[in-house]
Amino acid sequence: MLHEIKLLFSQQEFNLAESKCLEYIKPALLDESLYMEECRVYDFLMQSALKNKNLDNIKTYIDFVTHRLTVINHETHRRECCELLKILAEVHRSISEKITAINYAKTAYEYACMLNDSQLIMDCAQKSAYIYNQISDYKNALLFYNIALDAGENSENTEATAKIIGSMGGVYLMLSDYSTALEYFANASNKLQNTQDVLSQSYYLGNIGVVYIRLRDYTKAEFYYNKALQVAEAHDLQPEIARHYGNLGNVCAFQNQFEKAIEYYRRSLEISIQCDYHTGTRRMYGNLGSVYLSIGNYAESLLFFQKALYLAETQNSVYGTAMQYGNLAKLFCEKAWEQYSIYTGLEYAKKSEEIFRELGTKDELMKVYELLSNIFAELKDWELHSQYQKLYYELQKEVYTEETKQKLQNTTLVLMEKQQQILTQKNAALEKLLKEKDEFLSIASHDLKNPLHSIQLIAQYLMNYPNEVLAEREQMYADILKSSKKMFAIISEYLNAHRGESSDDIAKMKHYILNTLLSNVVQNFKITAQEKNISIVVAKAPDSLYVYCDENKFIQIMDNIISNALKFSPFHSEIHVVCSFKEQTIKIEVRDHGPGLTDKDKEKLFTKYATLSARPTNNENSTGLGLYIAKQLVEKMGGIIYCHSSYGNGCSFFIELSGYIA
Repeated sequence: MLHEIKLLFSQQEFNLAESKCLEYIKPALLDESLYMEECRVYDFLMQSALKNKNLDNIKTYIDFVTHRLTVINHETHRRECCELLKILAEVHRSISEKITAINYAKTAYEYACMLNDSQLIMDCAQKSAYIYNQISDYKNALLFYNIALDAGENSENTEATAKIIGSMGGVYLMLSDYSTALEYFANASNKLQNTQDVLSQSYYLGNIGVVYIRLRDYTKAEFYYNKALQVAEAHDLQPEIARHYGNLGNVCAFQNQFEKAIEYYRRSLEISIQCDYHTGTRRMYGNLGSVYLSIGNYAESLLFFQKALYLAETQNSVYGTAMQYGNLAKLFCEKAWEQYSIYTGLEYAKKSEEIFRELGTKDELMKVYELLSNIFAELKDWELHSQYQKLYYELQKEVYTEETKQKLQNTTLVLMEKQQQILTQKNAALEKLLKEKDEFLSIASHDLKNPLHSIQLIAQYLMNYPNEVLAEREQMYADILKSSKKMFAIISEYLNAHRGESSDDIAKMKHYILNTLLSNVVQNFKITAQEKNISIVVAKAPDSLYVYCDENKFIQIMDNIISNALKFSPFHSEIHVVCSFKEQTIKIEVRDHGPGLTDKDKEKLFTKYATLSARPTNNENSTGLGLYIAKQLVEKMGGIIYCHSSYGNGCSFFIELSGYIA
C-alpha cells in the first residue's frame, strides 16, 4: 500500500493519493503494530492536503496526531509527546491558526526542557520563535531564538546555529535595526561558507543586500545581490535565483533605471511562476506595478497591483497585503491618472497604516506616514498634515540615527571577521579620542592665551597706575570686558560642540513662522554688523511659510552661519539671506562676498577644529567649531546643510528643513 501511495505522489495524482491514504489509515487507527507505517502514510496525506488546501484532510491529520497524544503515557513517552506537539504546532501554523500553534510549540519546548536534550530544545525554541515572529511578537521571537542559539551552540550544530542567527537578523530587519541585522546576516553567511547549506548561504547574502538597499547604499546592495546570485546559479536554486533577480531590479528602480528594472523583474517573475515560488510571484507583480507607476503607465500599474493584492490575500500575507494597499494608495493619488481619487487613496493608505502599525514595521510605516502627510496637505487639512509629518520625522530619526549610519558606513566585508573588526574599531576609537583630546588642549590653550594675557597686562597696569585719568581707565575696563567676552565665546563654542555630539535631544520640534525666526536671528547681529559696516539683507518669505524645527537649535544654527559670514566678509559689504520652498522643503541660503573656499577648505569645512586658508577680516576669533556644530544640529532635525563656493567669489551656505505653506 505504501509503495502504491508513493507512486501516486510521484505522478502528482494527489487527489487519488489522498483517497488511498484515507483508505489505509482509517481501519488501522488503533492498531499499535501499524503505527510507524501509519505515520508515514499520514505524512504523505498531510503534504498533499496542505498543497491542495484540503481542510478536511488536514483536520483528519490533526485528529490522528491529537488522538495519539491522548493514548500514550506522557511520563514515559516524553520525546514522542514533544515530537507530536511540534507537528501540531507546524500544522496549525500552516493553516494560519497561529495562537493555537504557539501554544503547542511552547508546550513542546517544556517537554524538551524536561528531557534536557539540547537538539530538541533548539528545535522547539526555534519553532516557537518562528511563530512569534509571524504574529509580530518580536520580543518573544528574539527571546526564543536566543534560547535556541544557546542550545545549538551546546550541540555544536553549525548549520542549525547559523540559521538561527540568520533568523534573528530577519527580526532585526523587521524592527529597522539595520546595524544589528547586518551583523547577524553576515555572521550567518560566514558560518555557512564551509557547509553544504548553499541555499541558506545564498539567502543571507541576499539579505545583506536588502539591508544596504534600505540604507540607499546601492553599490553595496548590488555587490551582495550578485554574490548571492552566483551561489544560487552555481547550485540551480531556482527560487533564490528569482529572488535575487528581483532584488537587482530593485537596485535599478531606486536609481530610476526603469527599463533595466522591468527586465530584471520580468525575468524573476518568469522563474517564480515556473518553480511555483508564490511569494516571488506576488512580489514581482507589486514591483512591476511600482515601476509602471513611476513611468506613468497607470493601466499596467493597476493591473499588477491588483494581481499582487489578490495573491497577498490568498497567501495570508499580512505584510504583503499592507504593501499593496500602500501601492494602490499612491496610484489613486496620482493626479495625471484619469481615475485619480484622493479619497480612495486615503482609504487604502489608512488600511496600510493600520497593518504596518500593528506589525511594528518601522521602515514601511514611515513611508505610509509620509504618504498620508502629503494626502492631507492636498486636502488642506493642515492639522492632520502636521501630525503625520511629525510622526514621519520622529520615526525617521529613530530609524536613521547618525550612529547607525556611521556603523553601517564603516561596515565592509571585514564584518564577517567580527572579532577582529571589533578590536580594530576599539583601537581606532581610542586613538581618535586621544588625538581629539590633544587637539582640544592645544587649540584651547592657544585661543585662550591671548585674551587672558591682555586681561593680565591691563590689570597689572591698573595696579601700578591706580590714579590714571578716568577716560583711559574706562577704556581699559572696556578692553577687559572685550577680552573676557572673547574668552567666554571660545569656551561656549567648545561646550556647544560637545553638546552637539553627545545629545540627541530635539525636544521642541514643531512648526514656526520662518520670517519671525530669521528676524530674531538678524537682530542679534545688528551691532556686530555695524562695526564692519556690513548690511544683512533678508529677502522676506511669505508670512504663511512655516519651518519644522526646534526653535533654539534653529537660532543656534543660523547664529553660527551668519557669524561665520560676518567674520570673513570685507568691510562695507552685504550678506544676503534668501528662502525658497518646494515639495515640503524649505531652503535657506546665506550668501556672503568673502574670500571663498579653496578645494582643500571644502574637504574639511564641516569638520571639528577646521582651520581654513582664509582669515577673519577684523581679527575675529575662530575656533573652527561653528560650522561643525551647525551640521550636527541640522542633521538631528532631519535636514541637510551644504556649501557652494569658488575661491575669490564668496560663499553660499544652504540649509534644507521640512516645512509647509498654510
